[in-house]
Amino acid sequence: MTLHDLSQVYYLKSEINYLTVEIELLRMEAESITSAAFTDLPKSKSNQRSIENRIAKIIDYKEKCILMRLQLVDVRNEILEYIDSIDDSQTRQIFKLRFVDCLSWLSVAMSLGGGNTDKSVSQICYRYIAARNRKISHETSN
Repeated sequence: MTLHDLSQVYYLKSEINYLTVEIELLRMEAESITSAAFTDLPKSKSNQRSIENRIAKIIDYKEKCILMRLQLVDVRNEILEYIDSIDDSQTRQIFKLRFVDCLSWLSVAMSLGGGNTDKSVSQICYRYIAARNRKISHETSN
């Protein structure tokens, strides 16, 4: 598993959060158009189309969110399976805090305690990934 693979939980959560904010903004826009339609002003077909467009986007974004959440569950499970195969307890904890909980390196270090720094926990992680990938590469070349 590569660093890119391990980072997918973070990126999927980020995309889901983005879409959630967009959905809320579109909902508020549609509501403001709808509430304006209840005034004494004449009704406009462009307002109706504008509301319909926003509702269509909301539906599209909600469907994307559902698919991303399903993908997030799958990716998270793959990462947890990988992490569970790590022999060293501290390294497992570092990987869970970083790649499942999506904590910063500083937060990972603070969670572990014991005088760890953001640099030391990131080095443990990167060295582990490099060593494991070298081992896999060596095994497949033989």
